[in-house]
Amino acid sequence: MTEAITTRESVWSYPRPPRVEPVVARLQVVHDGQMLADASGGYRVLETSHPPCYYLPQASVDWSRLEVSPTRTFCEFKGTARYWSLHSDNGLIAVVCWAYDDPVASHAAIAGLVSFYAGGVDACYVDGEQVQAQSGRFYGGWITSAIKGPFKGERRNRRLVNFQSNNGRRHEQSDRLRAQPCRTGCGARRERRHKRL
Repeated sequence: MTEAITTRESVWSYPRPPRVEPVVARLQVVHDGQMLADASGGYRVLETSHPPCYYLPQASVDWSRLEVSPTRTFCEFKGTARYWSLHSDNGLIAVVCWAYDDPVASHAAIAGLVSFYAGGVDACYVDGEQVQAQSGRFYGGWITSAIKGPFKGERRNRRLVNFQSNNGRRHEQSDRLRAQPCRTGCGARRERRHKRL
């Protein structure tokens, strides 16, 4: 009996600077029970530590609910991005998608294509699998079962450690953050999450 062996991509094997590659999967974006985008393919951008960002053709997007945003950002690898906000049943949702109209030469394939923040809409799908949004407001990656992290933007599980300084005062600090001298004058080393108990 043979078992299907599936290998998951590690985002830590993705390159930096990022790479663009075509995708033949069905890509969908849904909000307020309506299809906002539906494409039979597009591109994905792979960058070290990030889940892929998926870029869909403009023709696959329902522009009737999107409004141009004044927001502009610059990426050293891709160029200048412009954004759109979404008119939803509950009001305007700022910056839900973006595009690079004139990206740098290495990313020319995504010129004019649109990428959505999975956390800004109700759901995004890759071949029918609902994706999880990458953590962090500035990241637009889509997490599927085909990739593994840890992913940039995730909150680390910080274990708090109790310790006693040389003058007898009790303190608590995260064991994941780099120690610095305590500003309270207690003689302990402290970290950003240090607090006197």
